[in-house]
Amino acid sequence: YTTLTFVDPTEMLHFLSAAKIKLIRSIRKHPDTITNIAKVVNRDRSSVYRDISELERFGLVQIHEAINPGHGRHKIVELTSPNFKLEATI
Repeated sequence: YTTLTFVDPTEMLHFLSAAKIKLIRSIRKHPDTITNIAKVVNRDRSSVYRDISELERFGLVQIHEAINPGHGRHKIVELTSPNFKLEATI
């Protein structure tokens, strides 16, 4: 698993929103496009995009292009590790 350490505990609390946890669980079950993930978690695409961008900044997800037969390419979001450990230092 990957360990993510927060220097400021309030940053970790902000990061650990129920919406982000739901996103991580959805991506773990089925890596997909942001649009499809938004449908699965029943959220607005722009909100999901914002959360996924934050998860990518912290290194929890990566986005790669994949061939979509007959439709060009699309971007797939997947986890960088099967499990994550989050800790904060006070």
